[in-house]
Amino acid sequence: MVAPLSQGQASTARNTMKHVTTFLILLVLVIGSRAAPLELRLLLSTDLHMQLLDHDDLSDRPVSHYGLVRTASLIAAARAEQPNSLLFDNGDLLQGAPLGDWLATQQRGRQAHPAYAALHRLRYDAANLGNHDFDYGLPFLRDAIASTPLPVLNANFLDARTGKPAFRPTLLLRRQFRDERGRPQTLRIGVLGLAPPHTLLWNRALLRDRLRAQDMVAAARQWVPRLRRQGADLVVVVAHSGIGSSSEQAGVALAQVPGVDALLLGHSHSEFPGRLLRPLDGVDAERGLLHGVPAVLPGRWGDHLGQIDLRLEKRQGRWQVMQASTKLRPVRDADGRSVDADATLRQWLVEQHAPLRAWLDSPLTTVSAPLHSHFSQLLPSRLVALVQAAQLDWVRPKLADTPWAGLPLLSAAAPMRSYTPLRPDPGTDIPAGPLRLRQLNDLYPYANSIKVLRLNGAELREWLERAAAQFLPIRANDAAVQPLLDARHAGFNFDQIAGVSYEIDPSVPSRYGPDGRLLDPAASRIRELRWQGELVADGQWFLLVTNSFRAAGGGGYPRLPDERMVLDLADESRQAVAAYLRAVPLHELPPAGGWRLRLPPGSQFSLPVSAEALKYLDEVPGLQVLPGEPLQLRWRPDAQR
Repeated sequence: MVAPLSQGQASTARNTMKHVTTFLILLVLVIGSRAAPLELRLLLSTDLHMQLLDHDDLSDRPVSHYGLVRTASLIAAARAEQPNSLLFDNGDLLQGAPLGDWLATQQRGRQAHPAYAALHRLRYDAANLGNHDFDYGLPFLRDAIASTPLPVLNANFLDARTGKPAFRPTLLLRRQFRDERGRPQTLRIGVLGLAPPHTLLWNRALLRDRLRAQDMVAAARQWVPRLRRQGADLVVVVAHSGIGSSSEQAGVALAQVPGVDALLLGHSHSEFPGRLLRPLDGVDAERGLLHGVPAVLPGRWGDHLGQIDLRLEKRQGRWQVMQASTKLRPVRDADGRSVDADATLRQWLVEQHAPLRAWLDSPLTTVSAPLHSHFSQLLPSRLVALVQAAQLDWVRPKLADTPWAGLPLLSAAAPMRSYTPLRPDPGTDIPAGPLRLRQLNDLYPYANSIKVLRLNGAELREWLERAAAQFLPIRANDAAVQPLLDARHAGFNFDQIAGVSYEIDPSVPSRYGPDGRLLDPAASRIRELRWQGELVADGQWFLLVTNSFRAAGGGGYPRLPDERMVLDLADESRQAVAAYLRAVPLHELPPAGGWRLRLPPGSQFSLPVSAEALKYLDEVPGLQVLPGEPLQLRWRPDAQR
C-alpha cells in the first residue's frame, strides 16, 4: 500500500500542479501568439524607357513581347498568387521612346507625367531613378516627380551647393501582411534607391554645378544602417546597376554591404537569374544569388517581371529572411505565347498617345533610297554616314573661332538599332519616300548630346580597338562557316569613324572584351589607320565629334580627361540629324566608307539577322540564307556580282 499524503504534502502537491498548469497555459498562449512564418514577394520592373503600350511607335505597329500594359498582367498574376507583395520600378522610365521626347519638348509642364501616372494606377510602392531619367534636365525631372504621389528615390546624388540628398533617399514602408496562420503582422521594409554616378558625366551639360554623385556602394554603407536604426525589419536596395565588377555594374559589391536583404537591379538590359557574360566570384546565376543575397534583373521595356520570394521568421523581435528564391516572369514564353495586355491600362494609354501619333507623322524630308542598319556591322552603311555627316555639319561653325579650328575633324557614330539574339531589335529600316519625325527617332533613338574631344593618334586607335571587339576571333584557312559577330556586343557600341580610313582584322585576338575590359594589351586588330592617305602617328592630334554617352566612357570605351573636352554642347544629337535632313537632300549625302573588314580569303561566316533584312540581300555580295532556326545568313566576302 501507498501511504496517504499528509495534509502539508497534499497542499504542496496541489500548488505544484497549479503552477505546472499555469505554466502550460502560459506556454500555449505564448506559442499561440508567436508570429508564424510569413511569405513576402518583391516584384520589379526596370528600364521601361517609356515603352508603356505594346506598340512600336517607330514602325507604328503593335508588338506582343514588351510594354507595361503586358507587364501589368504579369503583376496581376503574381499578386493573385501571393497577396503579401510589394512592387517597385527601377528607373530609366522617362526616356527612350518618342512619347518621352514629345512630353519633354511639346507638353512640358502641362500634365501629370503619364509614366508615373501609369505606375500609380498599378499601385507601385516606390520607384527609383535611372541615368536616362536625367536626360531632359533637372527641371523636367523634378516636375515629373512632383506630378505623382508615388515615392521616387535616389540616395547617391547630392545637391552640389548644400551636399544634402537632391532627392528622397530612402523609404520606410509599414505594411500589414498575413502570416501562415492568417494572422495580421506588421512588417517594416526599408527601401534605398541608387543610380550610376556616371550619370553626371553622361549629362554633364545639363547637370554641371547642380549635382554631385556619390559611389553607390559608399552610399549603401551610409544609408543601410540608418534604415536599420529607424526600425527596418528588412532592407531592399533598388539599384539602377547591373552585375559586374565596375562602379556602374555594382550589383556584386552592393550584395556585400552588411544589412542588405534583397537587391533589385537594372541598367544593363540583361536578365538575372540567367546566363552571365563571364563567371564572377560570389554569383550564383542559376539561383539568382549574389554572395547569398537574392537579386533579380528583369531585362528591359517590360519584357520581364522580376520576382523575389522571401520566407521570413520573427526572431528576437525582428523579422528575418530564412529562405529566398528568385525568378523572372516573361511577357512571352519559350513557346512564343504572350500574356494578354491589361485592357483598362491600355485604353487609358491609347488616349495619352493620340496627340503623339499626329506629331510623329509630321514630314521632315524625302528619302531617295532606303536607310537601314541590317548590315552595318559588315560594311560601311549610308545610315551611319548620315549621322556622322550631320554631327560634322553641326559643330564646324561652332569650332571656327576656337584654337582648335585647324585640327583634323573626325566623326564617330554607330548603328544604334541592330539585331542580335540577346537583343532582338529588328533594326532601323526606313523605306524610300517621305521621312517623318517618327523615323528620326528610329535613326537616332537616344537623347544624347553632342561633344567634341581632342585626342591623339594612339587614343584614336584605342577607340577603334574597343569597337573592333564586335567580332569573334576568326580562324584563317578554315572553310567551315564561322560565326562573325559576338552576340554579347551590342551594335550601338560599334563606333565607326568618318574622316580616317582603316581596316579591322578579326583573325587576331580582340584587345578588349564585350564589357570594355582590356584583355590582351599585345593584340591589335586595327590596320592601316590613315588620314588623307598618310599613316596616323601616335602623337598626331585630332578632334572627334561623338555623343555624351560615349564621351563619358559609355559602352566600355576609354574615357579621356575632362580637359580634352573641346566642345561640351547641350544640343541633342537628334537635333543635329534633323537639321541636316532638312537642309541636305539625301542624294547629296557623302557615300559610306572609311573602313573595311580584313578577312581571310576563301572563308565564310554566319551572322544572325531579323526577317526584315532579307529584302536587302542584294546589297551585299555573297549573302545567302542558311537553313534552320534562328534566322542566319552565310556571308562569302569573296563573292562578286
